[in-house]
Amino acid sequence: ASATANASTIGVLDDYGNEYGNLNTFYTGQGNSVYALADNFTAGQISGSKLLVLTLFNSLGSSQLSALDSYVQGGGRVLLNSDGAGFENYQGSVNAVLSSLGSSIVNVDGAYDGGYHVTSNILANPFTAGVSSVFYAYTSALTGGTGLVLGVSSQDFISYQAIGAGYVFVIADSNTGDGLSQPYGNQQLYLNFLNGGSSTTPEPGTLVMFGSGIIGLAGVLRRKINL
Repeated sequence: ASATANASTIGVLDDYGNEYGNLNTFYTGQGNSVYALADNFTAGQISGSKLLVLTLFNSLGSSQLSALDSYVQGGGRVLLNSDGAGFENYQGSVNAVLSSLGSSIVNVDGAYDGGYHVTSNILANPFTAGVSSVFYAYTSALTGGTGLVLGVSSQDFISYQAIGAGYVFVIADSNTGDGLSQPYGNQQLYLNFLNGGSSTTPEPGTLVMFGSGIIGLAGVLRRKINL
């Protein structure tokens, strides 16, 4: 994966303690700056960050949820990581953030694909550009949002959603961070979360207004020609 053109700041909250090192090594190796977050982080601490990664994190307080809401609405990006059955407390923390953000994504408890796997079930999307495989292990599942990656059992375990001017990404397995040191597509995927963009389809109403505008413009041109 190529280094980022412009250095970004990334905050990482890792209460389980198994992924901060991987994320720090990878993102700083790309020329970015990484800092550790605590459960009682403030809005001021996350302001100006390009991406926040919350992996296997404990329940957040109302002030932290409010800070995340403002951060994402203002254009920030949040990546939430949980895991499979047995990690329900972290799934609950993920769902609390998603609910607070107004996201349709839900982390559903489950036990999929025990052991390590490499999936090539990558769904076409700007956020999966350049990604042909993902290294992971033992997931729960996701519903809602836009799916990005399916496990070998066809469960949706990586999804995203645009919220305000920002994005929320969800991975139902924290072990994807382990893949940042593997020869798979995890590096490109995590770079896409940081810098990638999503193409959008105009709403039906927007298309109607656009079509009406074209028709109106054609009428104006026709009148001018007839004059």
